[in-house]
Amino acid sequence: METTSAASLVPEEFECGVCSKQLDRPKLLPCLHSICQECLQAEKANPVGATCPVCSAPVDEDVTNAQDNTFAANLLSKLQLQKRIEVGLDIWCSLCQACGDDKPAISLCFECDHFMCLRCCHSHQLLTERYRHLVKTLDELRTLGCEEFVTFARKGKQTICPDHKEQNVR
Repeated sequence: METTSAASLVPEEFECGVCSKQLDRPKLLPCLHSICQECLQAEKANPVGATCPVCSAPVDEDVTNAQDNTFAANLLSKLQLQKRIEVGLDIWCSLCQACGDDKPAISLCFECDHFMCLRCCHSHQLLTERYRHLVKTLDELRTLGCEEFVTFARKGKQTICPDHKEQNVR
């Protein structure tokens, strides 16, 4: 199975259709193209008419009201997290930092979104045993490809639909 590093992963699905950079605060147009919020605001100033800057499809509504593309934003944040883990720089225990201590992290709880040192990881495991939090060591996570990493990340915390608060985004 071929693994792709997060550093080399910016497929066109995650590139802005205007600036061709990685999406930043992505907005979803009715034609399902995503563009950066800043690019959308710049396009709004264009008096030519409301069309998608990627496919030129007409946009019937005010483009300034385009909804956030929470799915793309969430996926990008997970890929950025993987890149941070791959590089391994400045990953400190989130729980120790709250007390003003800097201890290097050795694991990540996907449910709590906390990096943990060995001591905090053991405590966390005891406190959350019956809730079955998904905790992986950073060494284990470094061996995963992007798809596998995102699968683990999605098993932990589910993204809630912004319009239907009782439903998870699948």
